[in-house]
Parts: sequence; structure tokens; C-alpha cells
Amino acid sequence: MEIILIKQFTLKKGQPKTKFYYKKIGEEVREVNNLIFLGKDKYDIISFDFNLILDDIKSINKHAYVDLEDLSKQILGKSKKDLEINENLPWDIWEQLKVKFDEENEEEESRLSQIYSVFYGIEEKSESETFALFQDLLQLLETLYIDLKKALNATSEHKRYLSIEKPIKTILLESAKKGIGIDTEGLNDLILSINNDLYETRNRLQIEYSIFSSSDHNNIYNQLKKMNLTDIYEAIGKQDYRKELKLNKANNDLVKLLNDEIKHNTNKTILSRVGTTQNNSYPKKVNLDFSNFGTVTGRILVTTPSMQQLSKKYRNIIVPDNDKELVYADYSQFEALILACEANDSSLIDLICNGDIYEKLSSSIYGDKDHREESKILFYQFCYGSKKVDKLGKFFKNFPKIETVKKEIETKFEEDCFIETILGNKRYGQRDLIKNPSWLLSQRIQGNSALILKKAILLVNQKDTEIEFLLPMHDAVLYQVPKAMVIEKKAIIETCFKDAFQFFYNDIDAKVNFKEFTD
Repeated sequence: MEIILIKQFTLKKGQPKTKFYYKKIGEEVREVNNLIFLGKDKYDIISFDFNLILDDIKSINKHAYVDLEDLSKQILGKSKKDLEINENLPWDIWEQLKVKFDEENEEEESRLSQIYSVFYGIEEKSESETFALFQDLLQLLETLYIDLKKALNATSEHKRYLSIEKPIKTILLESAKKGIGIDTEGLNDLILSINNDLYETRNRLQIEYSIFSSSDHNNIYNQLKKMNLTDIYEAIGKQDYRKELKLNKANNDLVKLLNDEIKHNTNKTILSRVGTTQNNSYPKKVNLDFSNFGTVTGRILVTTPSMQQLSKKYRNIIVPDNDKELVYADYSQFEALILACEANDSSLIDLICNGDIYEKLSSSIYGDKDHREESKILFYQFCYGSKKVDKLGKFFKNFPKIETVKKEIETKFEEDCFIETILGNKRYGQRDLIKNPSWLLSQRIQGNSALILKKAILLVNQKDTEIEFLLPMHDAVLYQVPKAMVIEKKAIIETCFKDAFQFFYNDIDAKVNFKEFTD
């Protein structure tokens, strides 16, 4: 049974007041004071900000959930990079609702503006006026949902949505409601440590390079230009800037300092946000905001607070519940193995499954295994299409199928104007983007890695509910399990992770590592 559900929370004379409005598809809008009725049947609950209603739903895992923004994002298949400058996000719920109104009709535009103001408590209306506005809102949401379903059914995204995206949403919301344990006593010490690191980094930037902050673009540009770091200074102010800093930080002191300043700022923002979003449970917890289709590659994104971006140095802020232990499961050489499978290169697959490609790269390039991290960065530069991969290019001449699959992907994009991963997940673009085709291989590899990780999360959840999902990372997942059953639970996780990889790439025995979350 499908229902659209939203919550209105207001403060009147300092007293909180909550109402819910719901609409079964094809029926009238109803107003209730609580969600007791959800206990009677199993529903597909359709909404756009589930964090508002999570605490009011008794059994999260009883129902399925449809996030209208995530669903739209999946169907559109566009990155923020693909949008025009200053263009509003087309998957934003209010942008989508604008389309349902005639934008040239000022009266209807005003009606949507009123709905927005009442929904967010900006403006107060009488009970009858409020109900009428919410009737309109739920009718609009129903129309939008029906249109999105039709669009979904007309694409190859449908199977992926039903088998992966829809069920993963339930797991994410259940985790969001429970929250993640936080060491509140160590929080202030970590913030103090970050402030010290940030001061030291900024001090060196000022003294050694006459750069006063990460927003001092003019001086940064001049310094990088002096060093002929073209790829980096041309990316200043663009989304690729941080990626270029990360890829080149090992080769240049200034680049490392610029990257460190951004990293310290990010860590400080995350931990400060953690300090202000703790709930009243004991031990203290933070409720995360998940998007199951957070990026155009389909990665799960934690938007508030952004715990996925927290540096390893500060991850010890996350603690397990009483009598539980954190378990961090990580696919070994994940993207490298996916690349090898996409190329169907048996020799490269064998090298990854039975060894360490980054150590092999290090030996090939540097003459020893001691430069694994630098070699890993070079590998990603190759995947992401950097021009400065001469050393890596020589290594991959031993695996000519890599170039073959890159050319096949580029040719298909020229024909179709989209790059597609397993089970759909298209990213659309214009043919002139083929002039810079470097992102195509990256899109396919990262899209497939996101899909495999989601499949692994689903398999673990289906196999053992005592293994509690906490946080997804790029190629890994943080769980908590009963202390007395760590070995048993690790074995289950490893099997599920291996099965997930084999589900998409037959007969490939992916390696799964367990390590400390702070390593």
C-alpha cells in the first residue's frame, strides 16, 4: 500500500504542535496527530525529508521508503558538474514541484510559495487554510510520484531501484534513527587538536608562500603557476580543485599544505556539527542524514554531519554501544579489481586477487615496495584520466585490455550520450564532453563499486540483524557487533561481501580485510 506522508511541526506560544498529513494513492488527504495507523499494515511511505518523521515511526524495518529527491536524482543521471552555473538542483523537491505549476501563472506560483512558508513554519495560517495548503501539497507530491514511476519504468533503472535502492533505504533510515555512538568526553580535545593543526598549517602558508587562507585564490594561483602545476591552478574555484590537491599532495609541499588546510577545516566543521547534533540518549549518539543516491555514481552519502569525510586521525570519536565492538570491513584493491573485471583481463585479475597491485606498481616504478601510497595515487590518476601518468602508462602496457575497454566506453558514449554501469545508473552528457573523456572510466568503476557495496550491505542485513550497520565509506562499511561474537560475525560479513562481488562478477574471489577504523 502506497501513501504519501509529511509532518508539520510548529511552535505556538512556546508549545510544540505536531500534525501529520497523509494520502493513500488515489484517495483523499487525511490529517492525524500520530502515526499509530502505520502499525496495522505494511506501507510504501513516500516523502522527501524522512528525518522529520523518523522518530514517529515505531518499526522502521516494517515498511519500505521512497525518497522523491533520490528517485529523481537516479532517473535524471546528472552530476552537479553537468549543470549550468547558478542552476538550481533539478532534483530538489521544490524545484520539481515548480514544474507541476504553470510558472507563468502568478497566482499558482504564489500558492506554492504559501505552501513552502507554512511547511517550514515561516508563516502561520488558520487550521482550515493550512489543511487546504497541505491538500494541494500532497496532491502535487502524488502527481510527481506517479510521473517519476512512469519515467523509472521506462528506463533500465527500474530493476536496480527495486532490488537495491529501495531496500537499502530502509537500512539507512533504521541506522539514522538509532544513531551512532560518540565519545563526548574526547570531542573537545579533538577540536582543540584540529585548531592547533590548522594554526600551524596556515602559519606555514603565510610565512613560506604568502598565502593567507584557502580562499586567497589570487596568491594560490600565482604560486602554483610559478611551479608549473597547471592541472591544479586551472582547477581553482572548480569542483575538481580538491581532487587535484589530493592526487598531487605527495609531490609538492605547497600542494600538501593547501590540501591539509582544507582537510583541517573540514574536520573542524564535522566535529563542531557533531557537538551540536547529539541526541539525549545515553551513551550520547548523533543521528546521521543518509542519501542512498548521494552522488551521480550512486554512492551512499552522509550529508549531516559529514562523517565519511572525517580523517582517520579523528575517527576514534565514534564508539560502539555497551557490550558491542566496532568492525570495519574493507574491500581490498576494490576499484583496481573492478577495472580488471571490466577489462576481462585475467592476468590483471590474478595479480590483484593473489597479490597487491599497488606494491607491484611501487616495485615497477620506484624499485621497491615502500611507495605503496604514492603508487595508489598514481593508479587513481590513471583511472581519473590525469595527463601525468607516464610511469603508470608504461606499467599498464602489460595489460592492453585496459586501453581496449576505455576506448569501448568512449565509443559507446559517443553513440548514446550516456555512460552506464551495471543495472543501469546512467550518467547523461553531451557529445562534446568526449573531448575530455577522462571521467567516463571513473564513472563506470565508481558506479559499479557503489552498487557492489550496497549489495553487500543488503546481504549482511538479510543474513544477520545482530550485525548493525553504522556508516558506509568509499569501499568499506563500519558495523557494530556483540563483543562475544566478533569472530563469528566477521565471518558472516566476509562471506556476504564476497558474495556481493561475485553476484556481479562471476567466479571472482574478492579479498575482504578487517582493520581498525582509525587505520
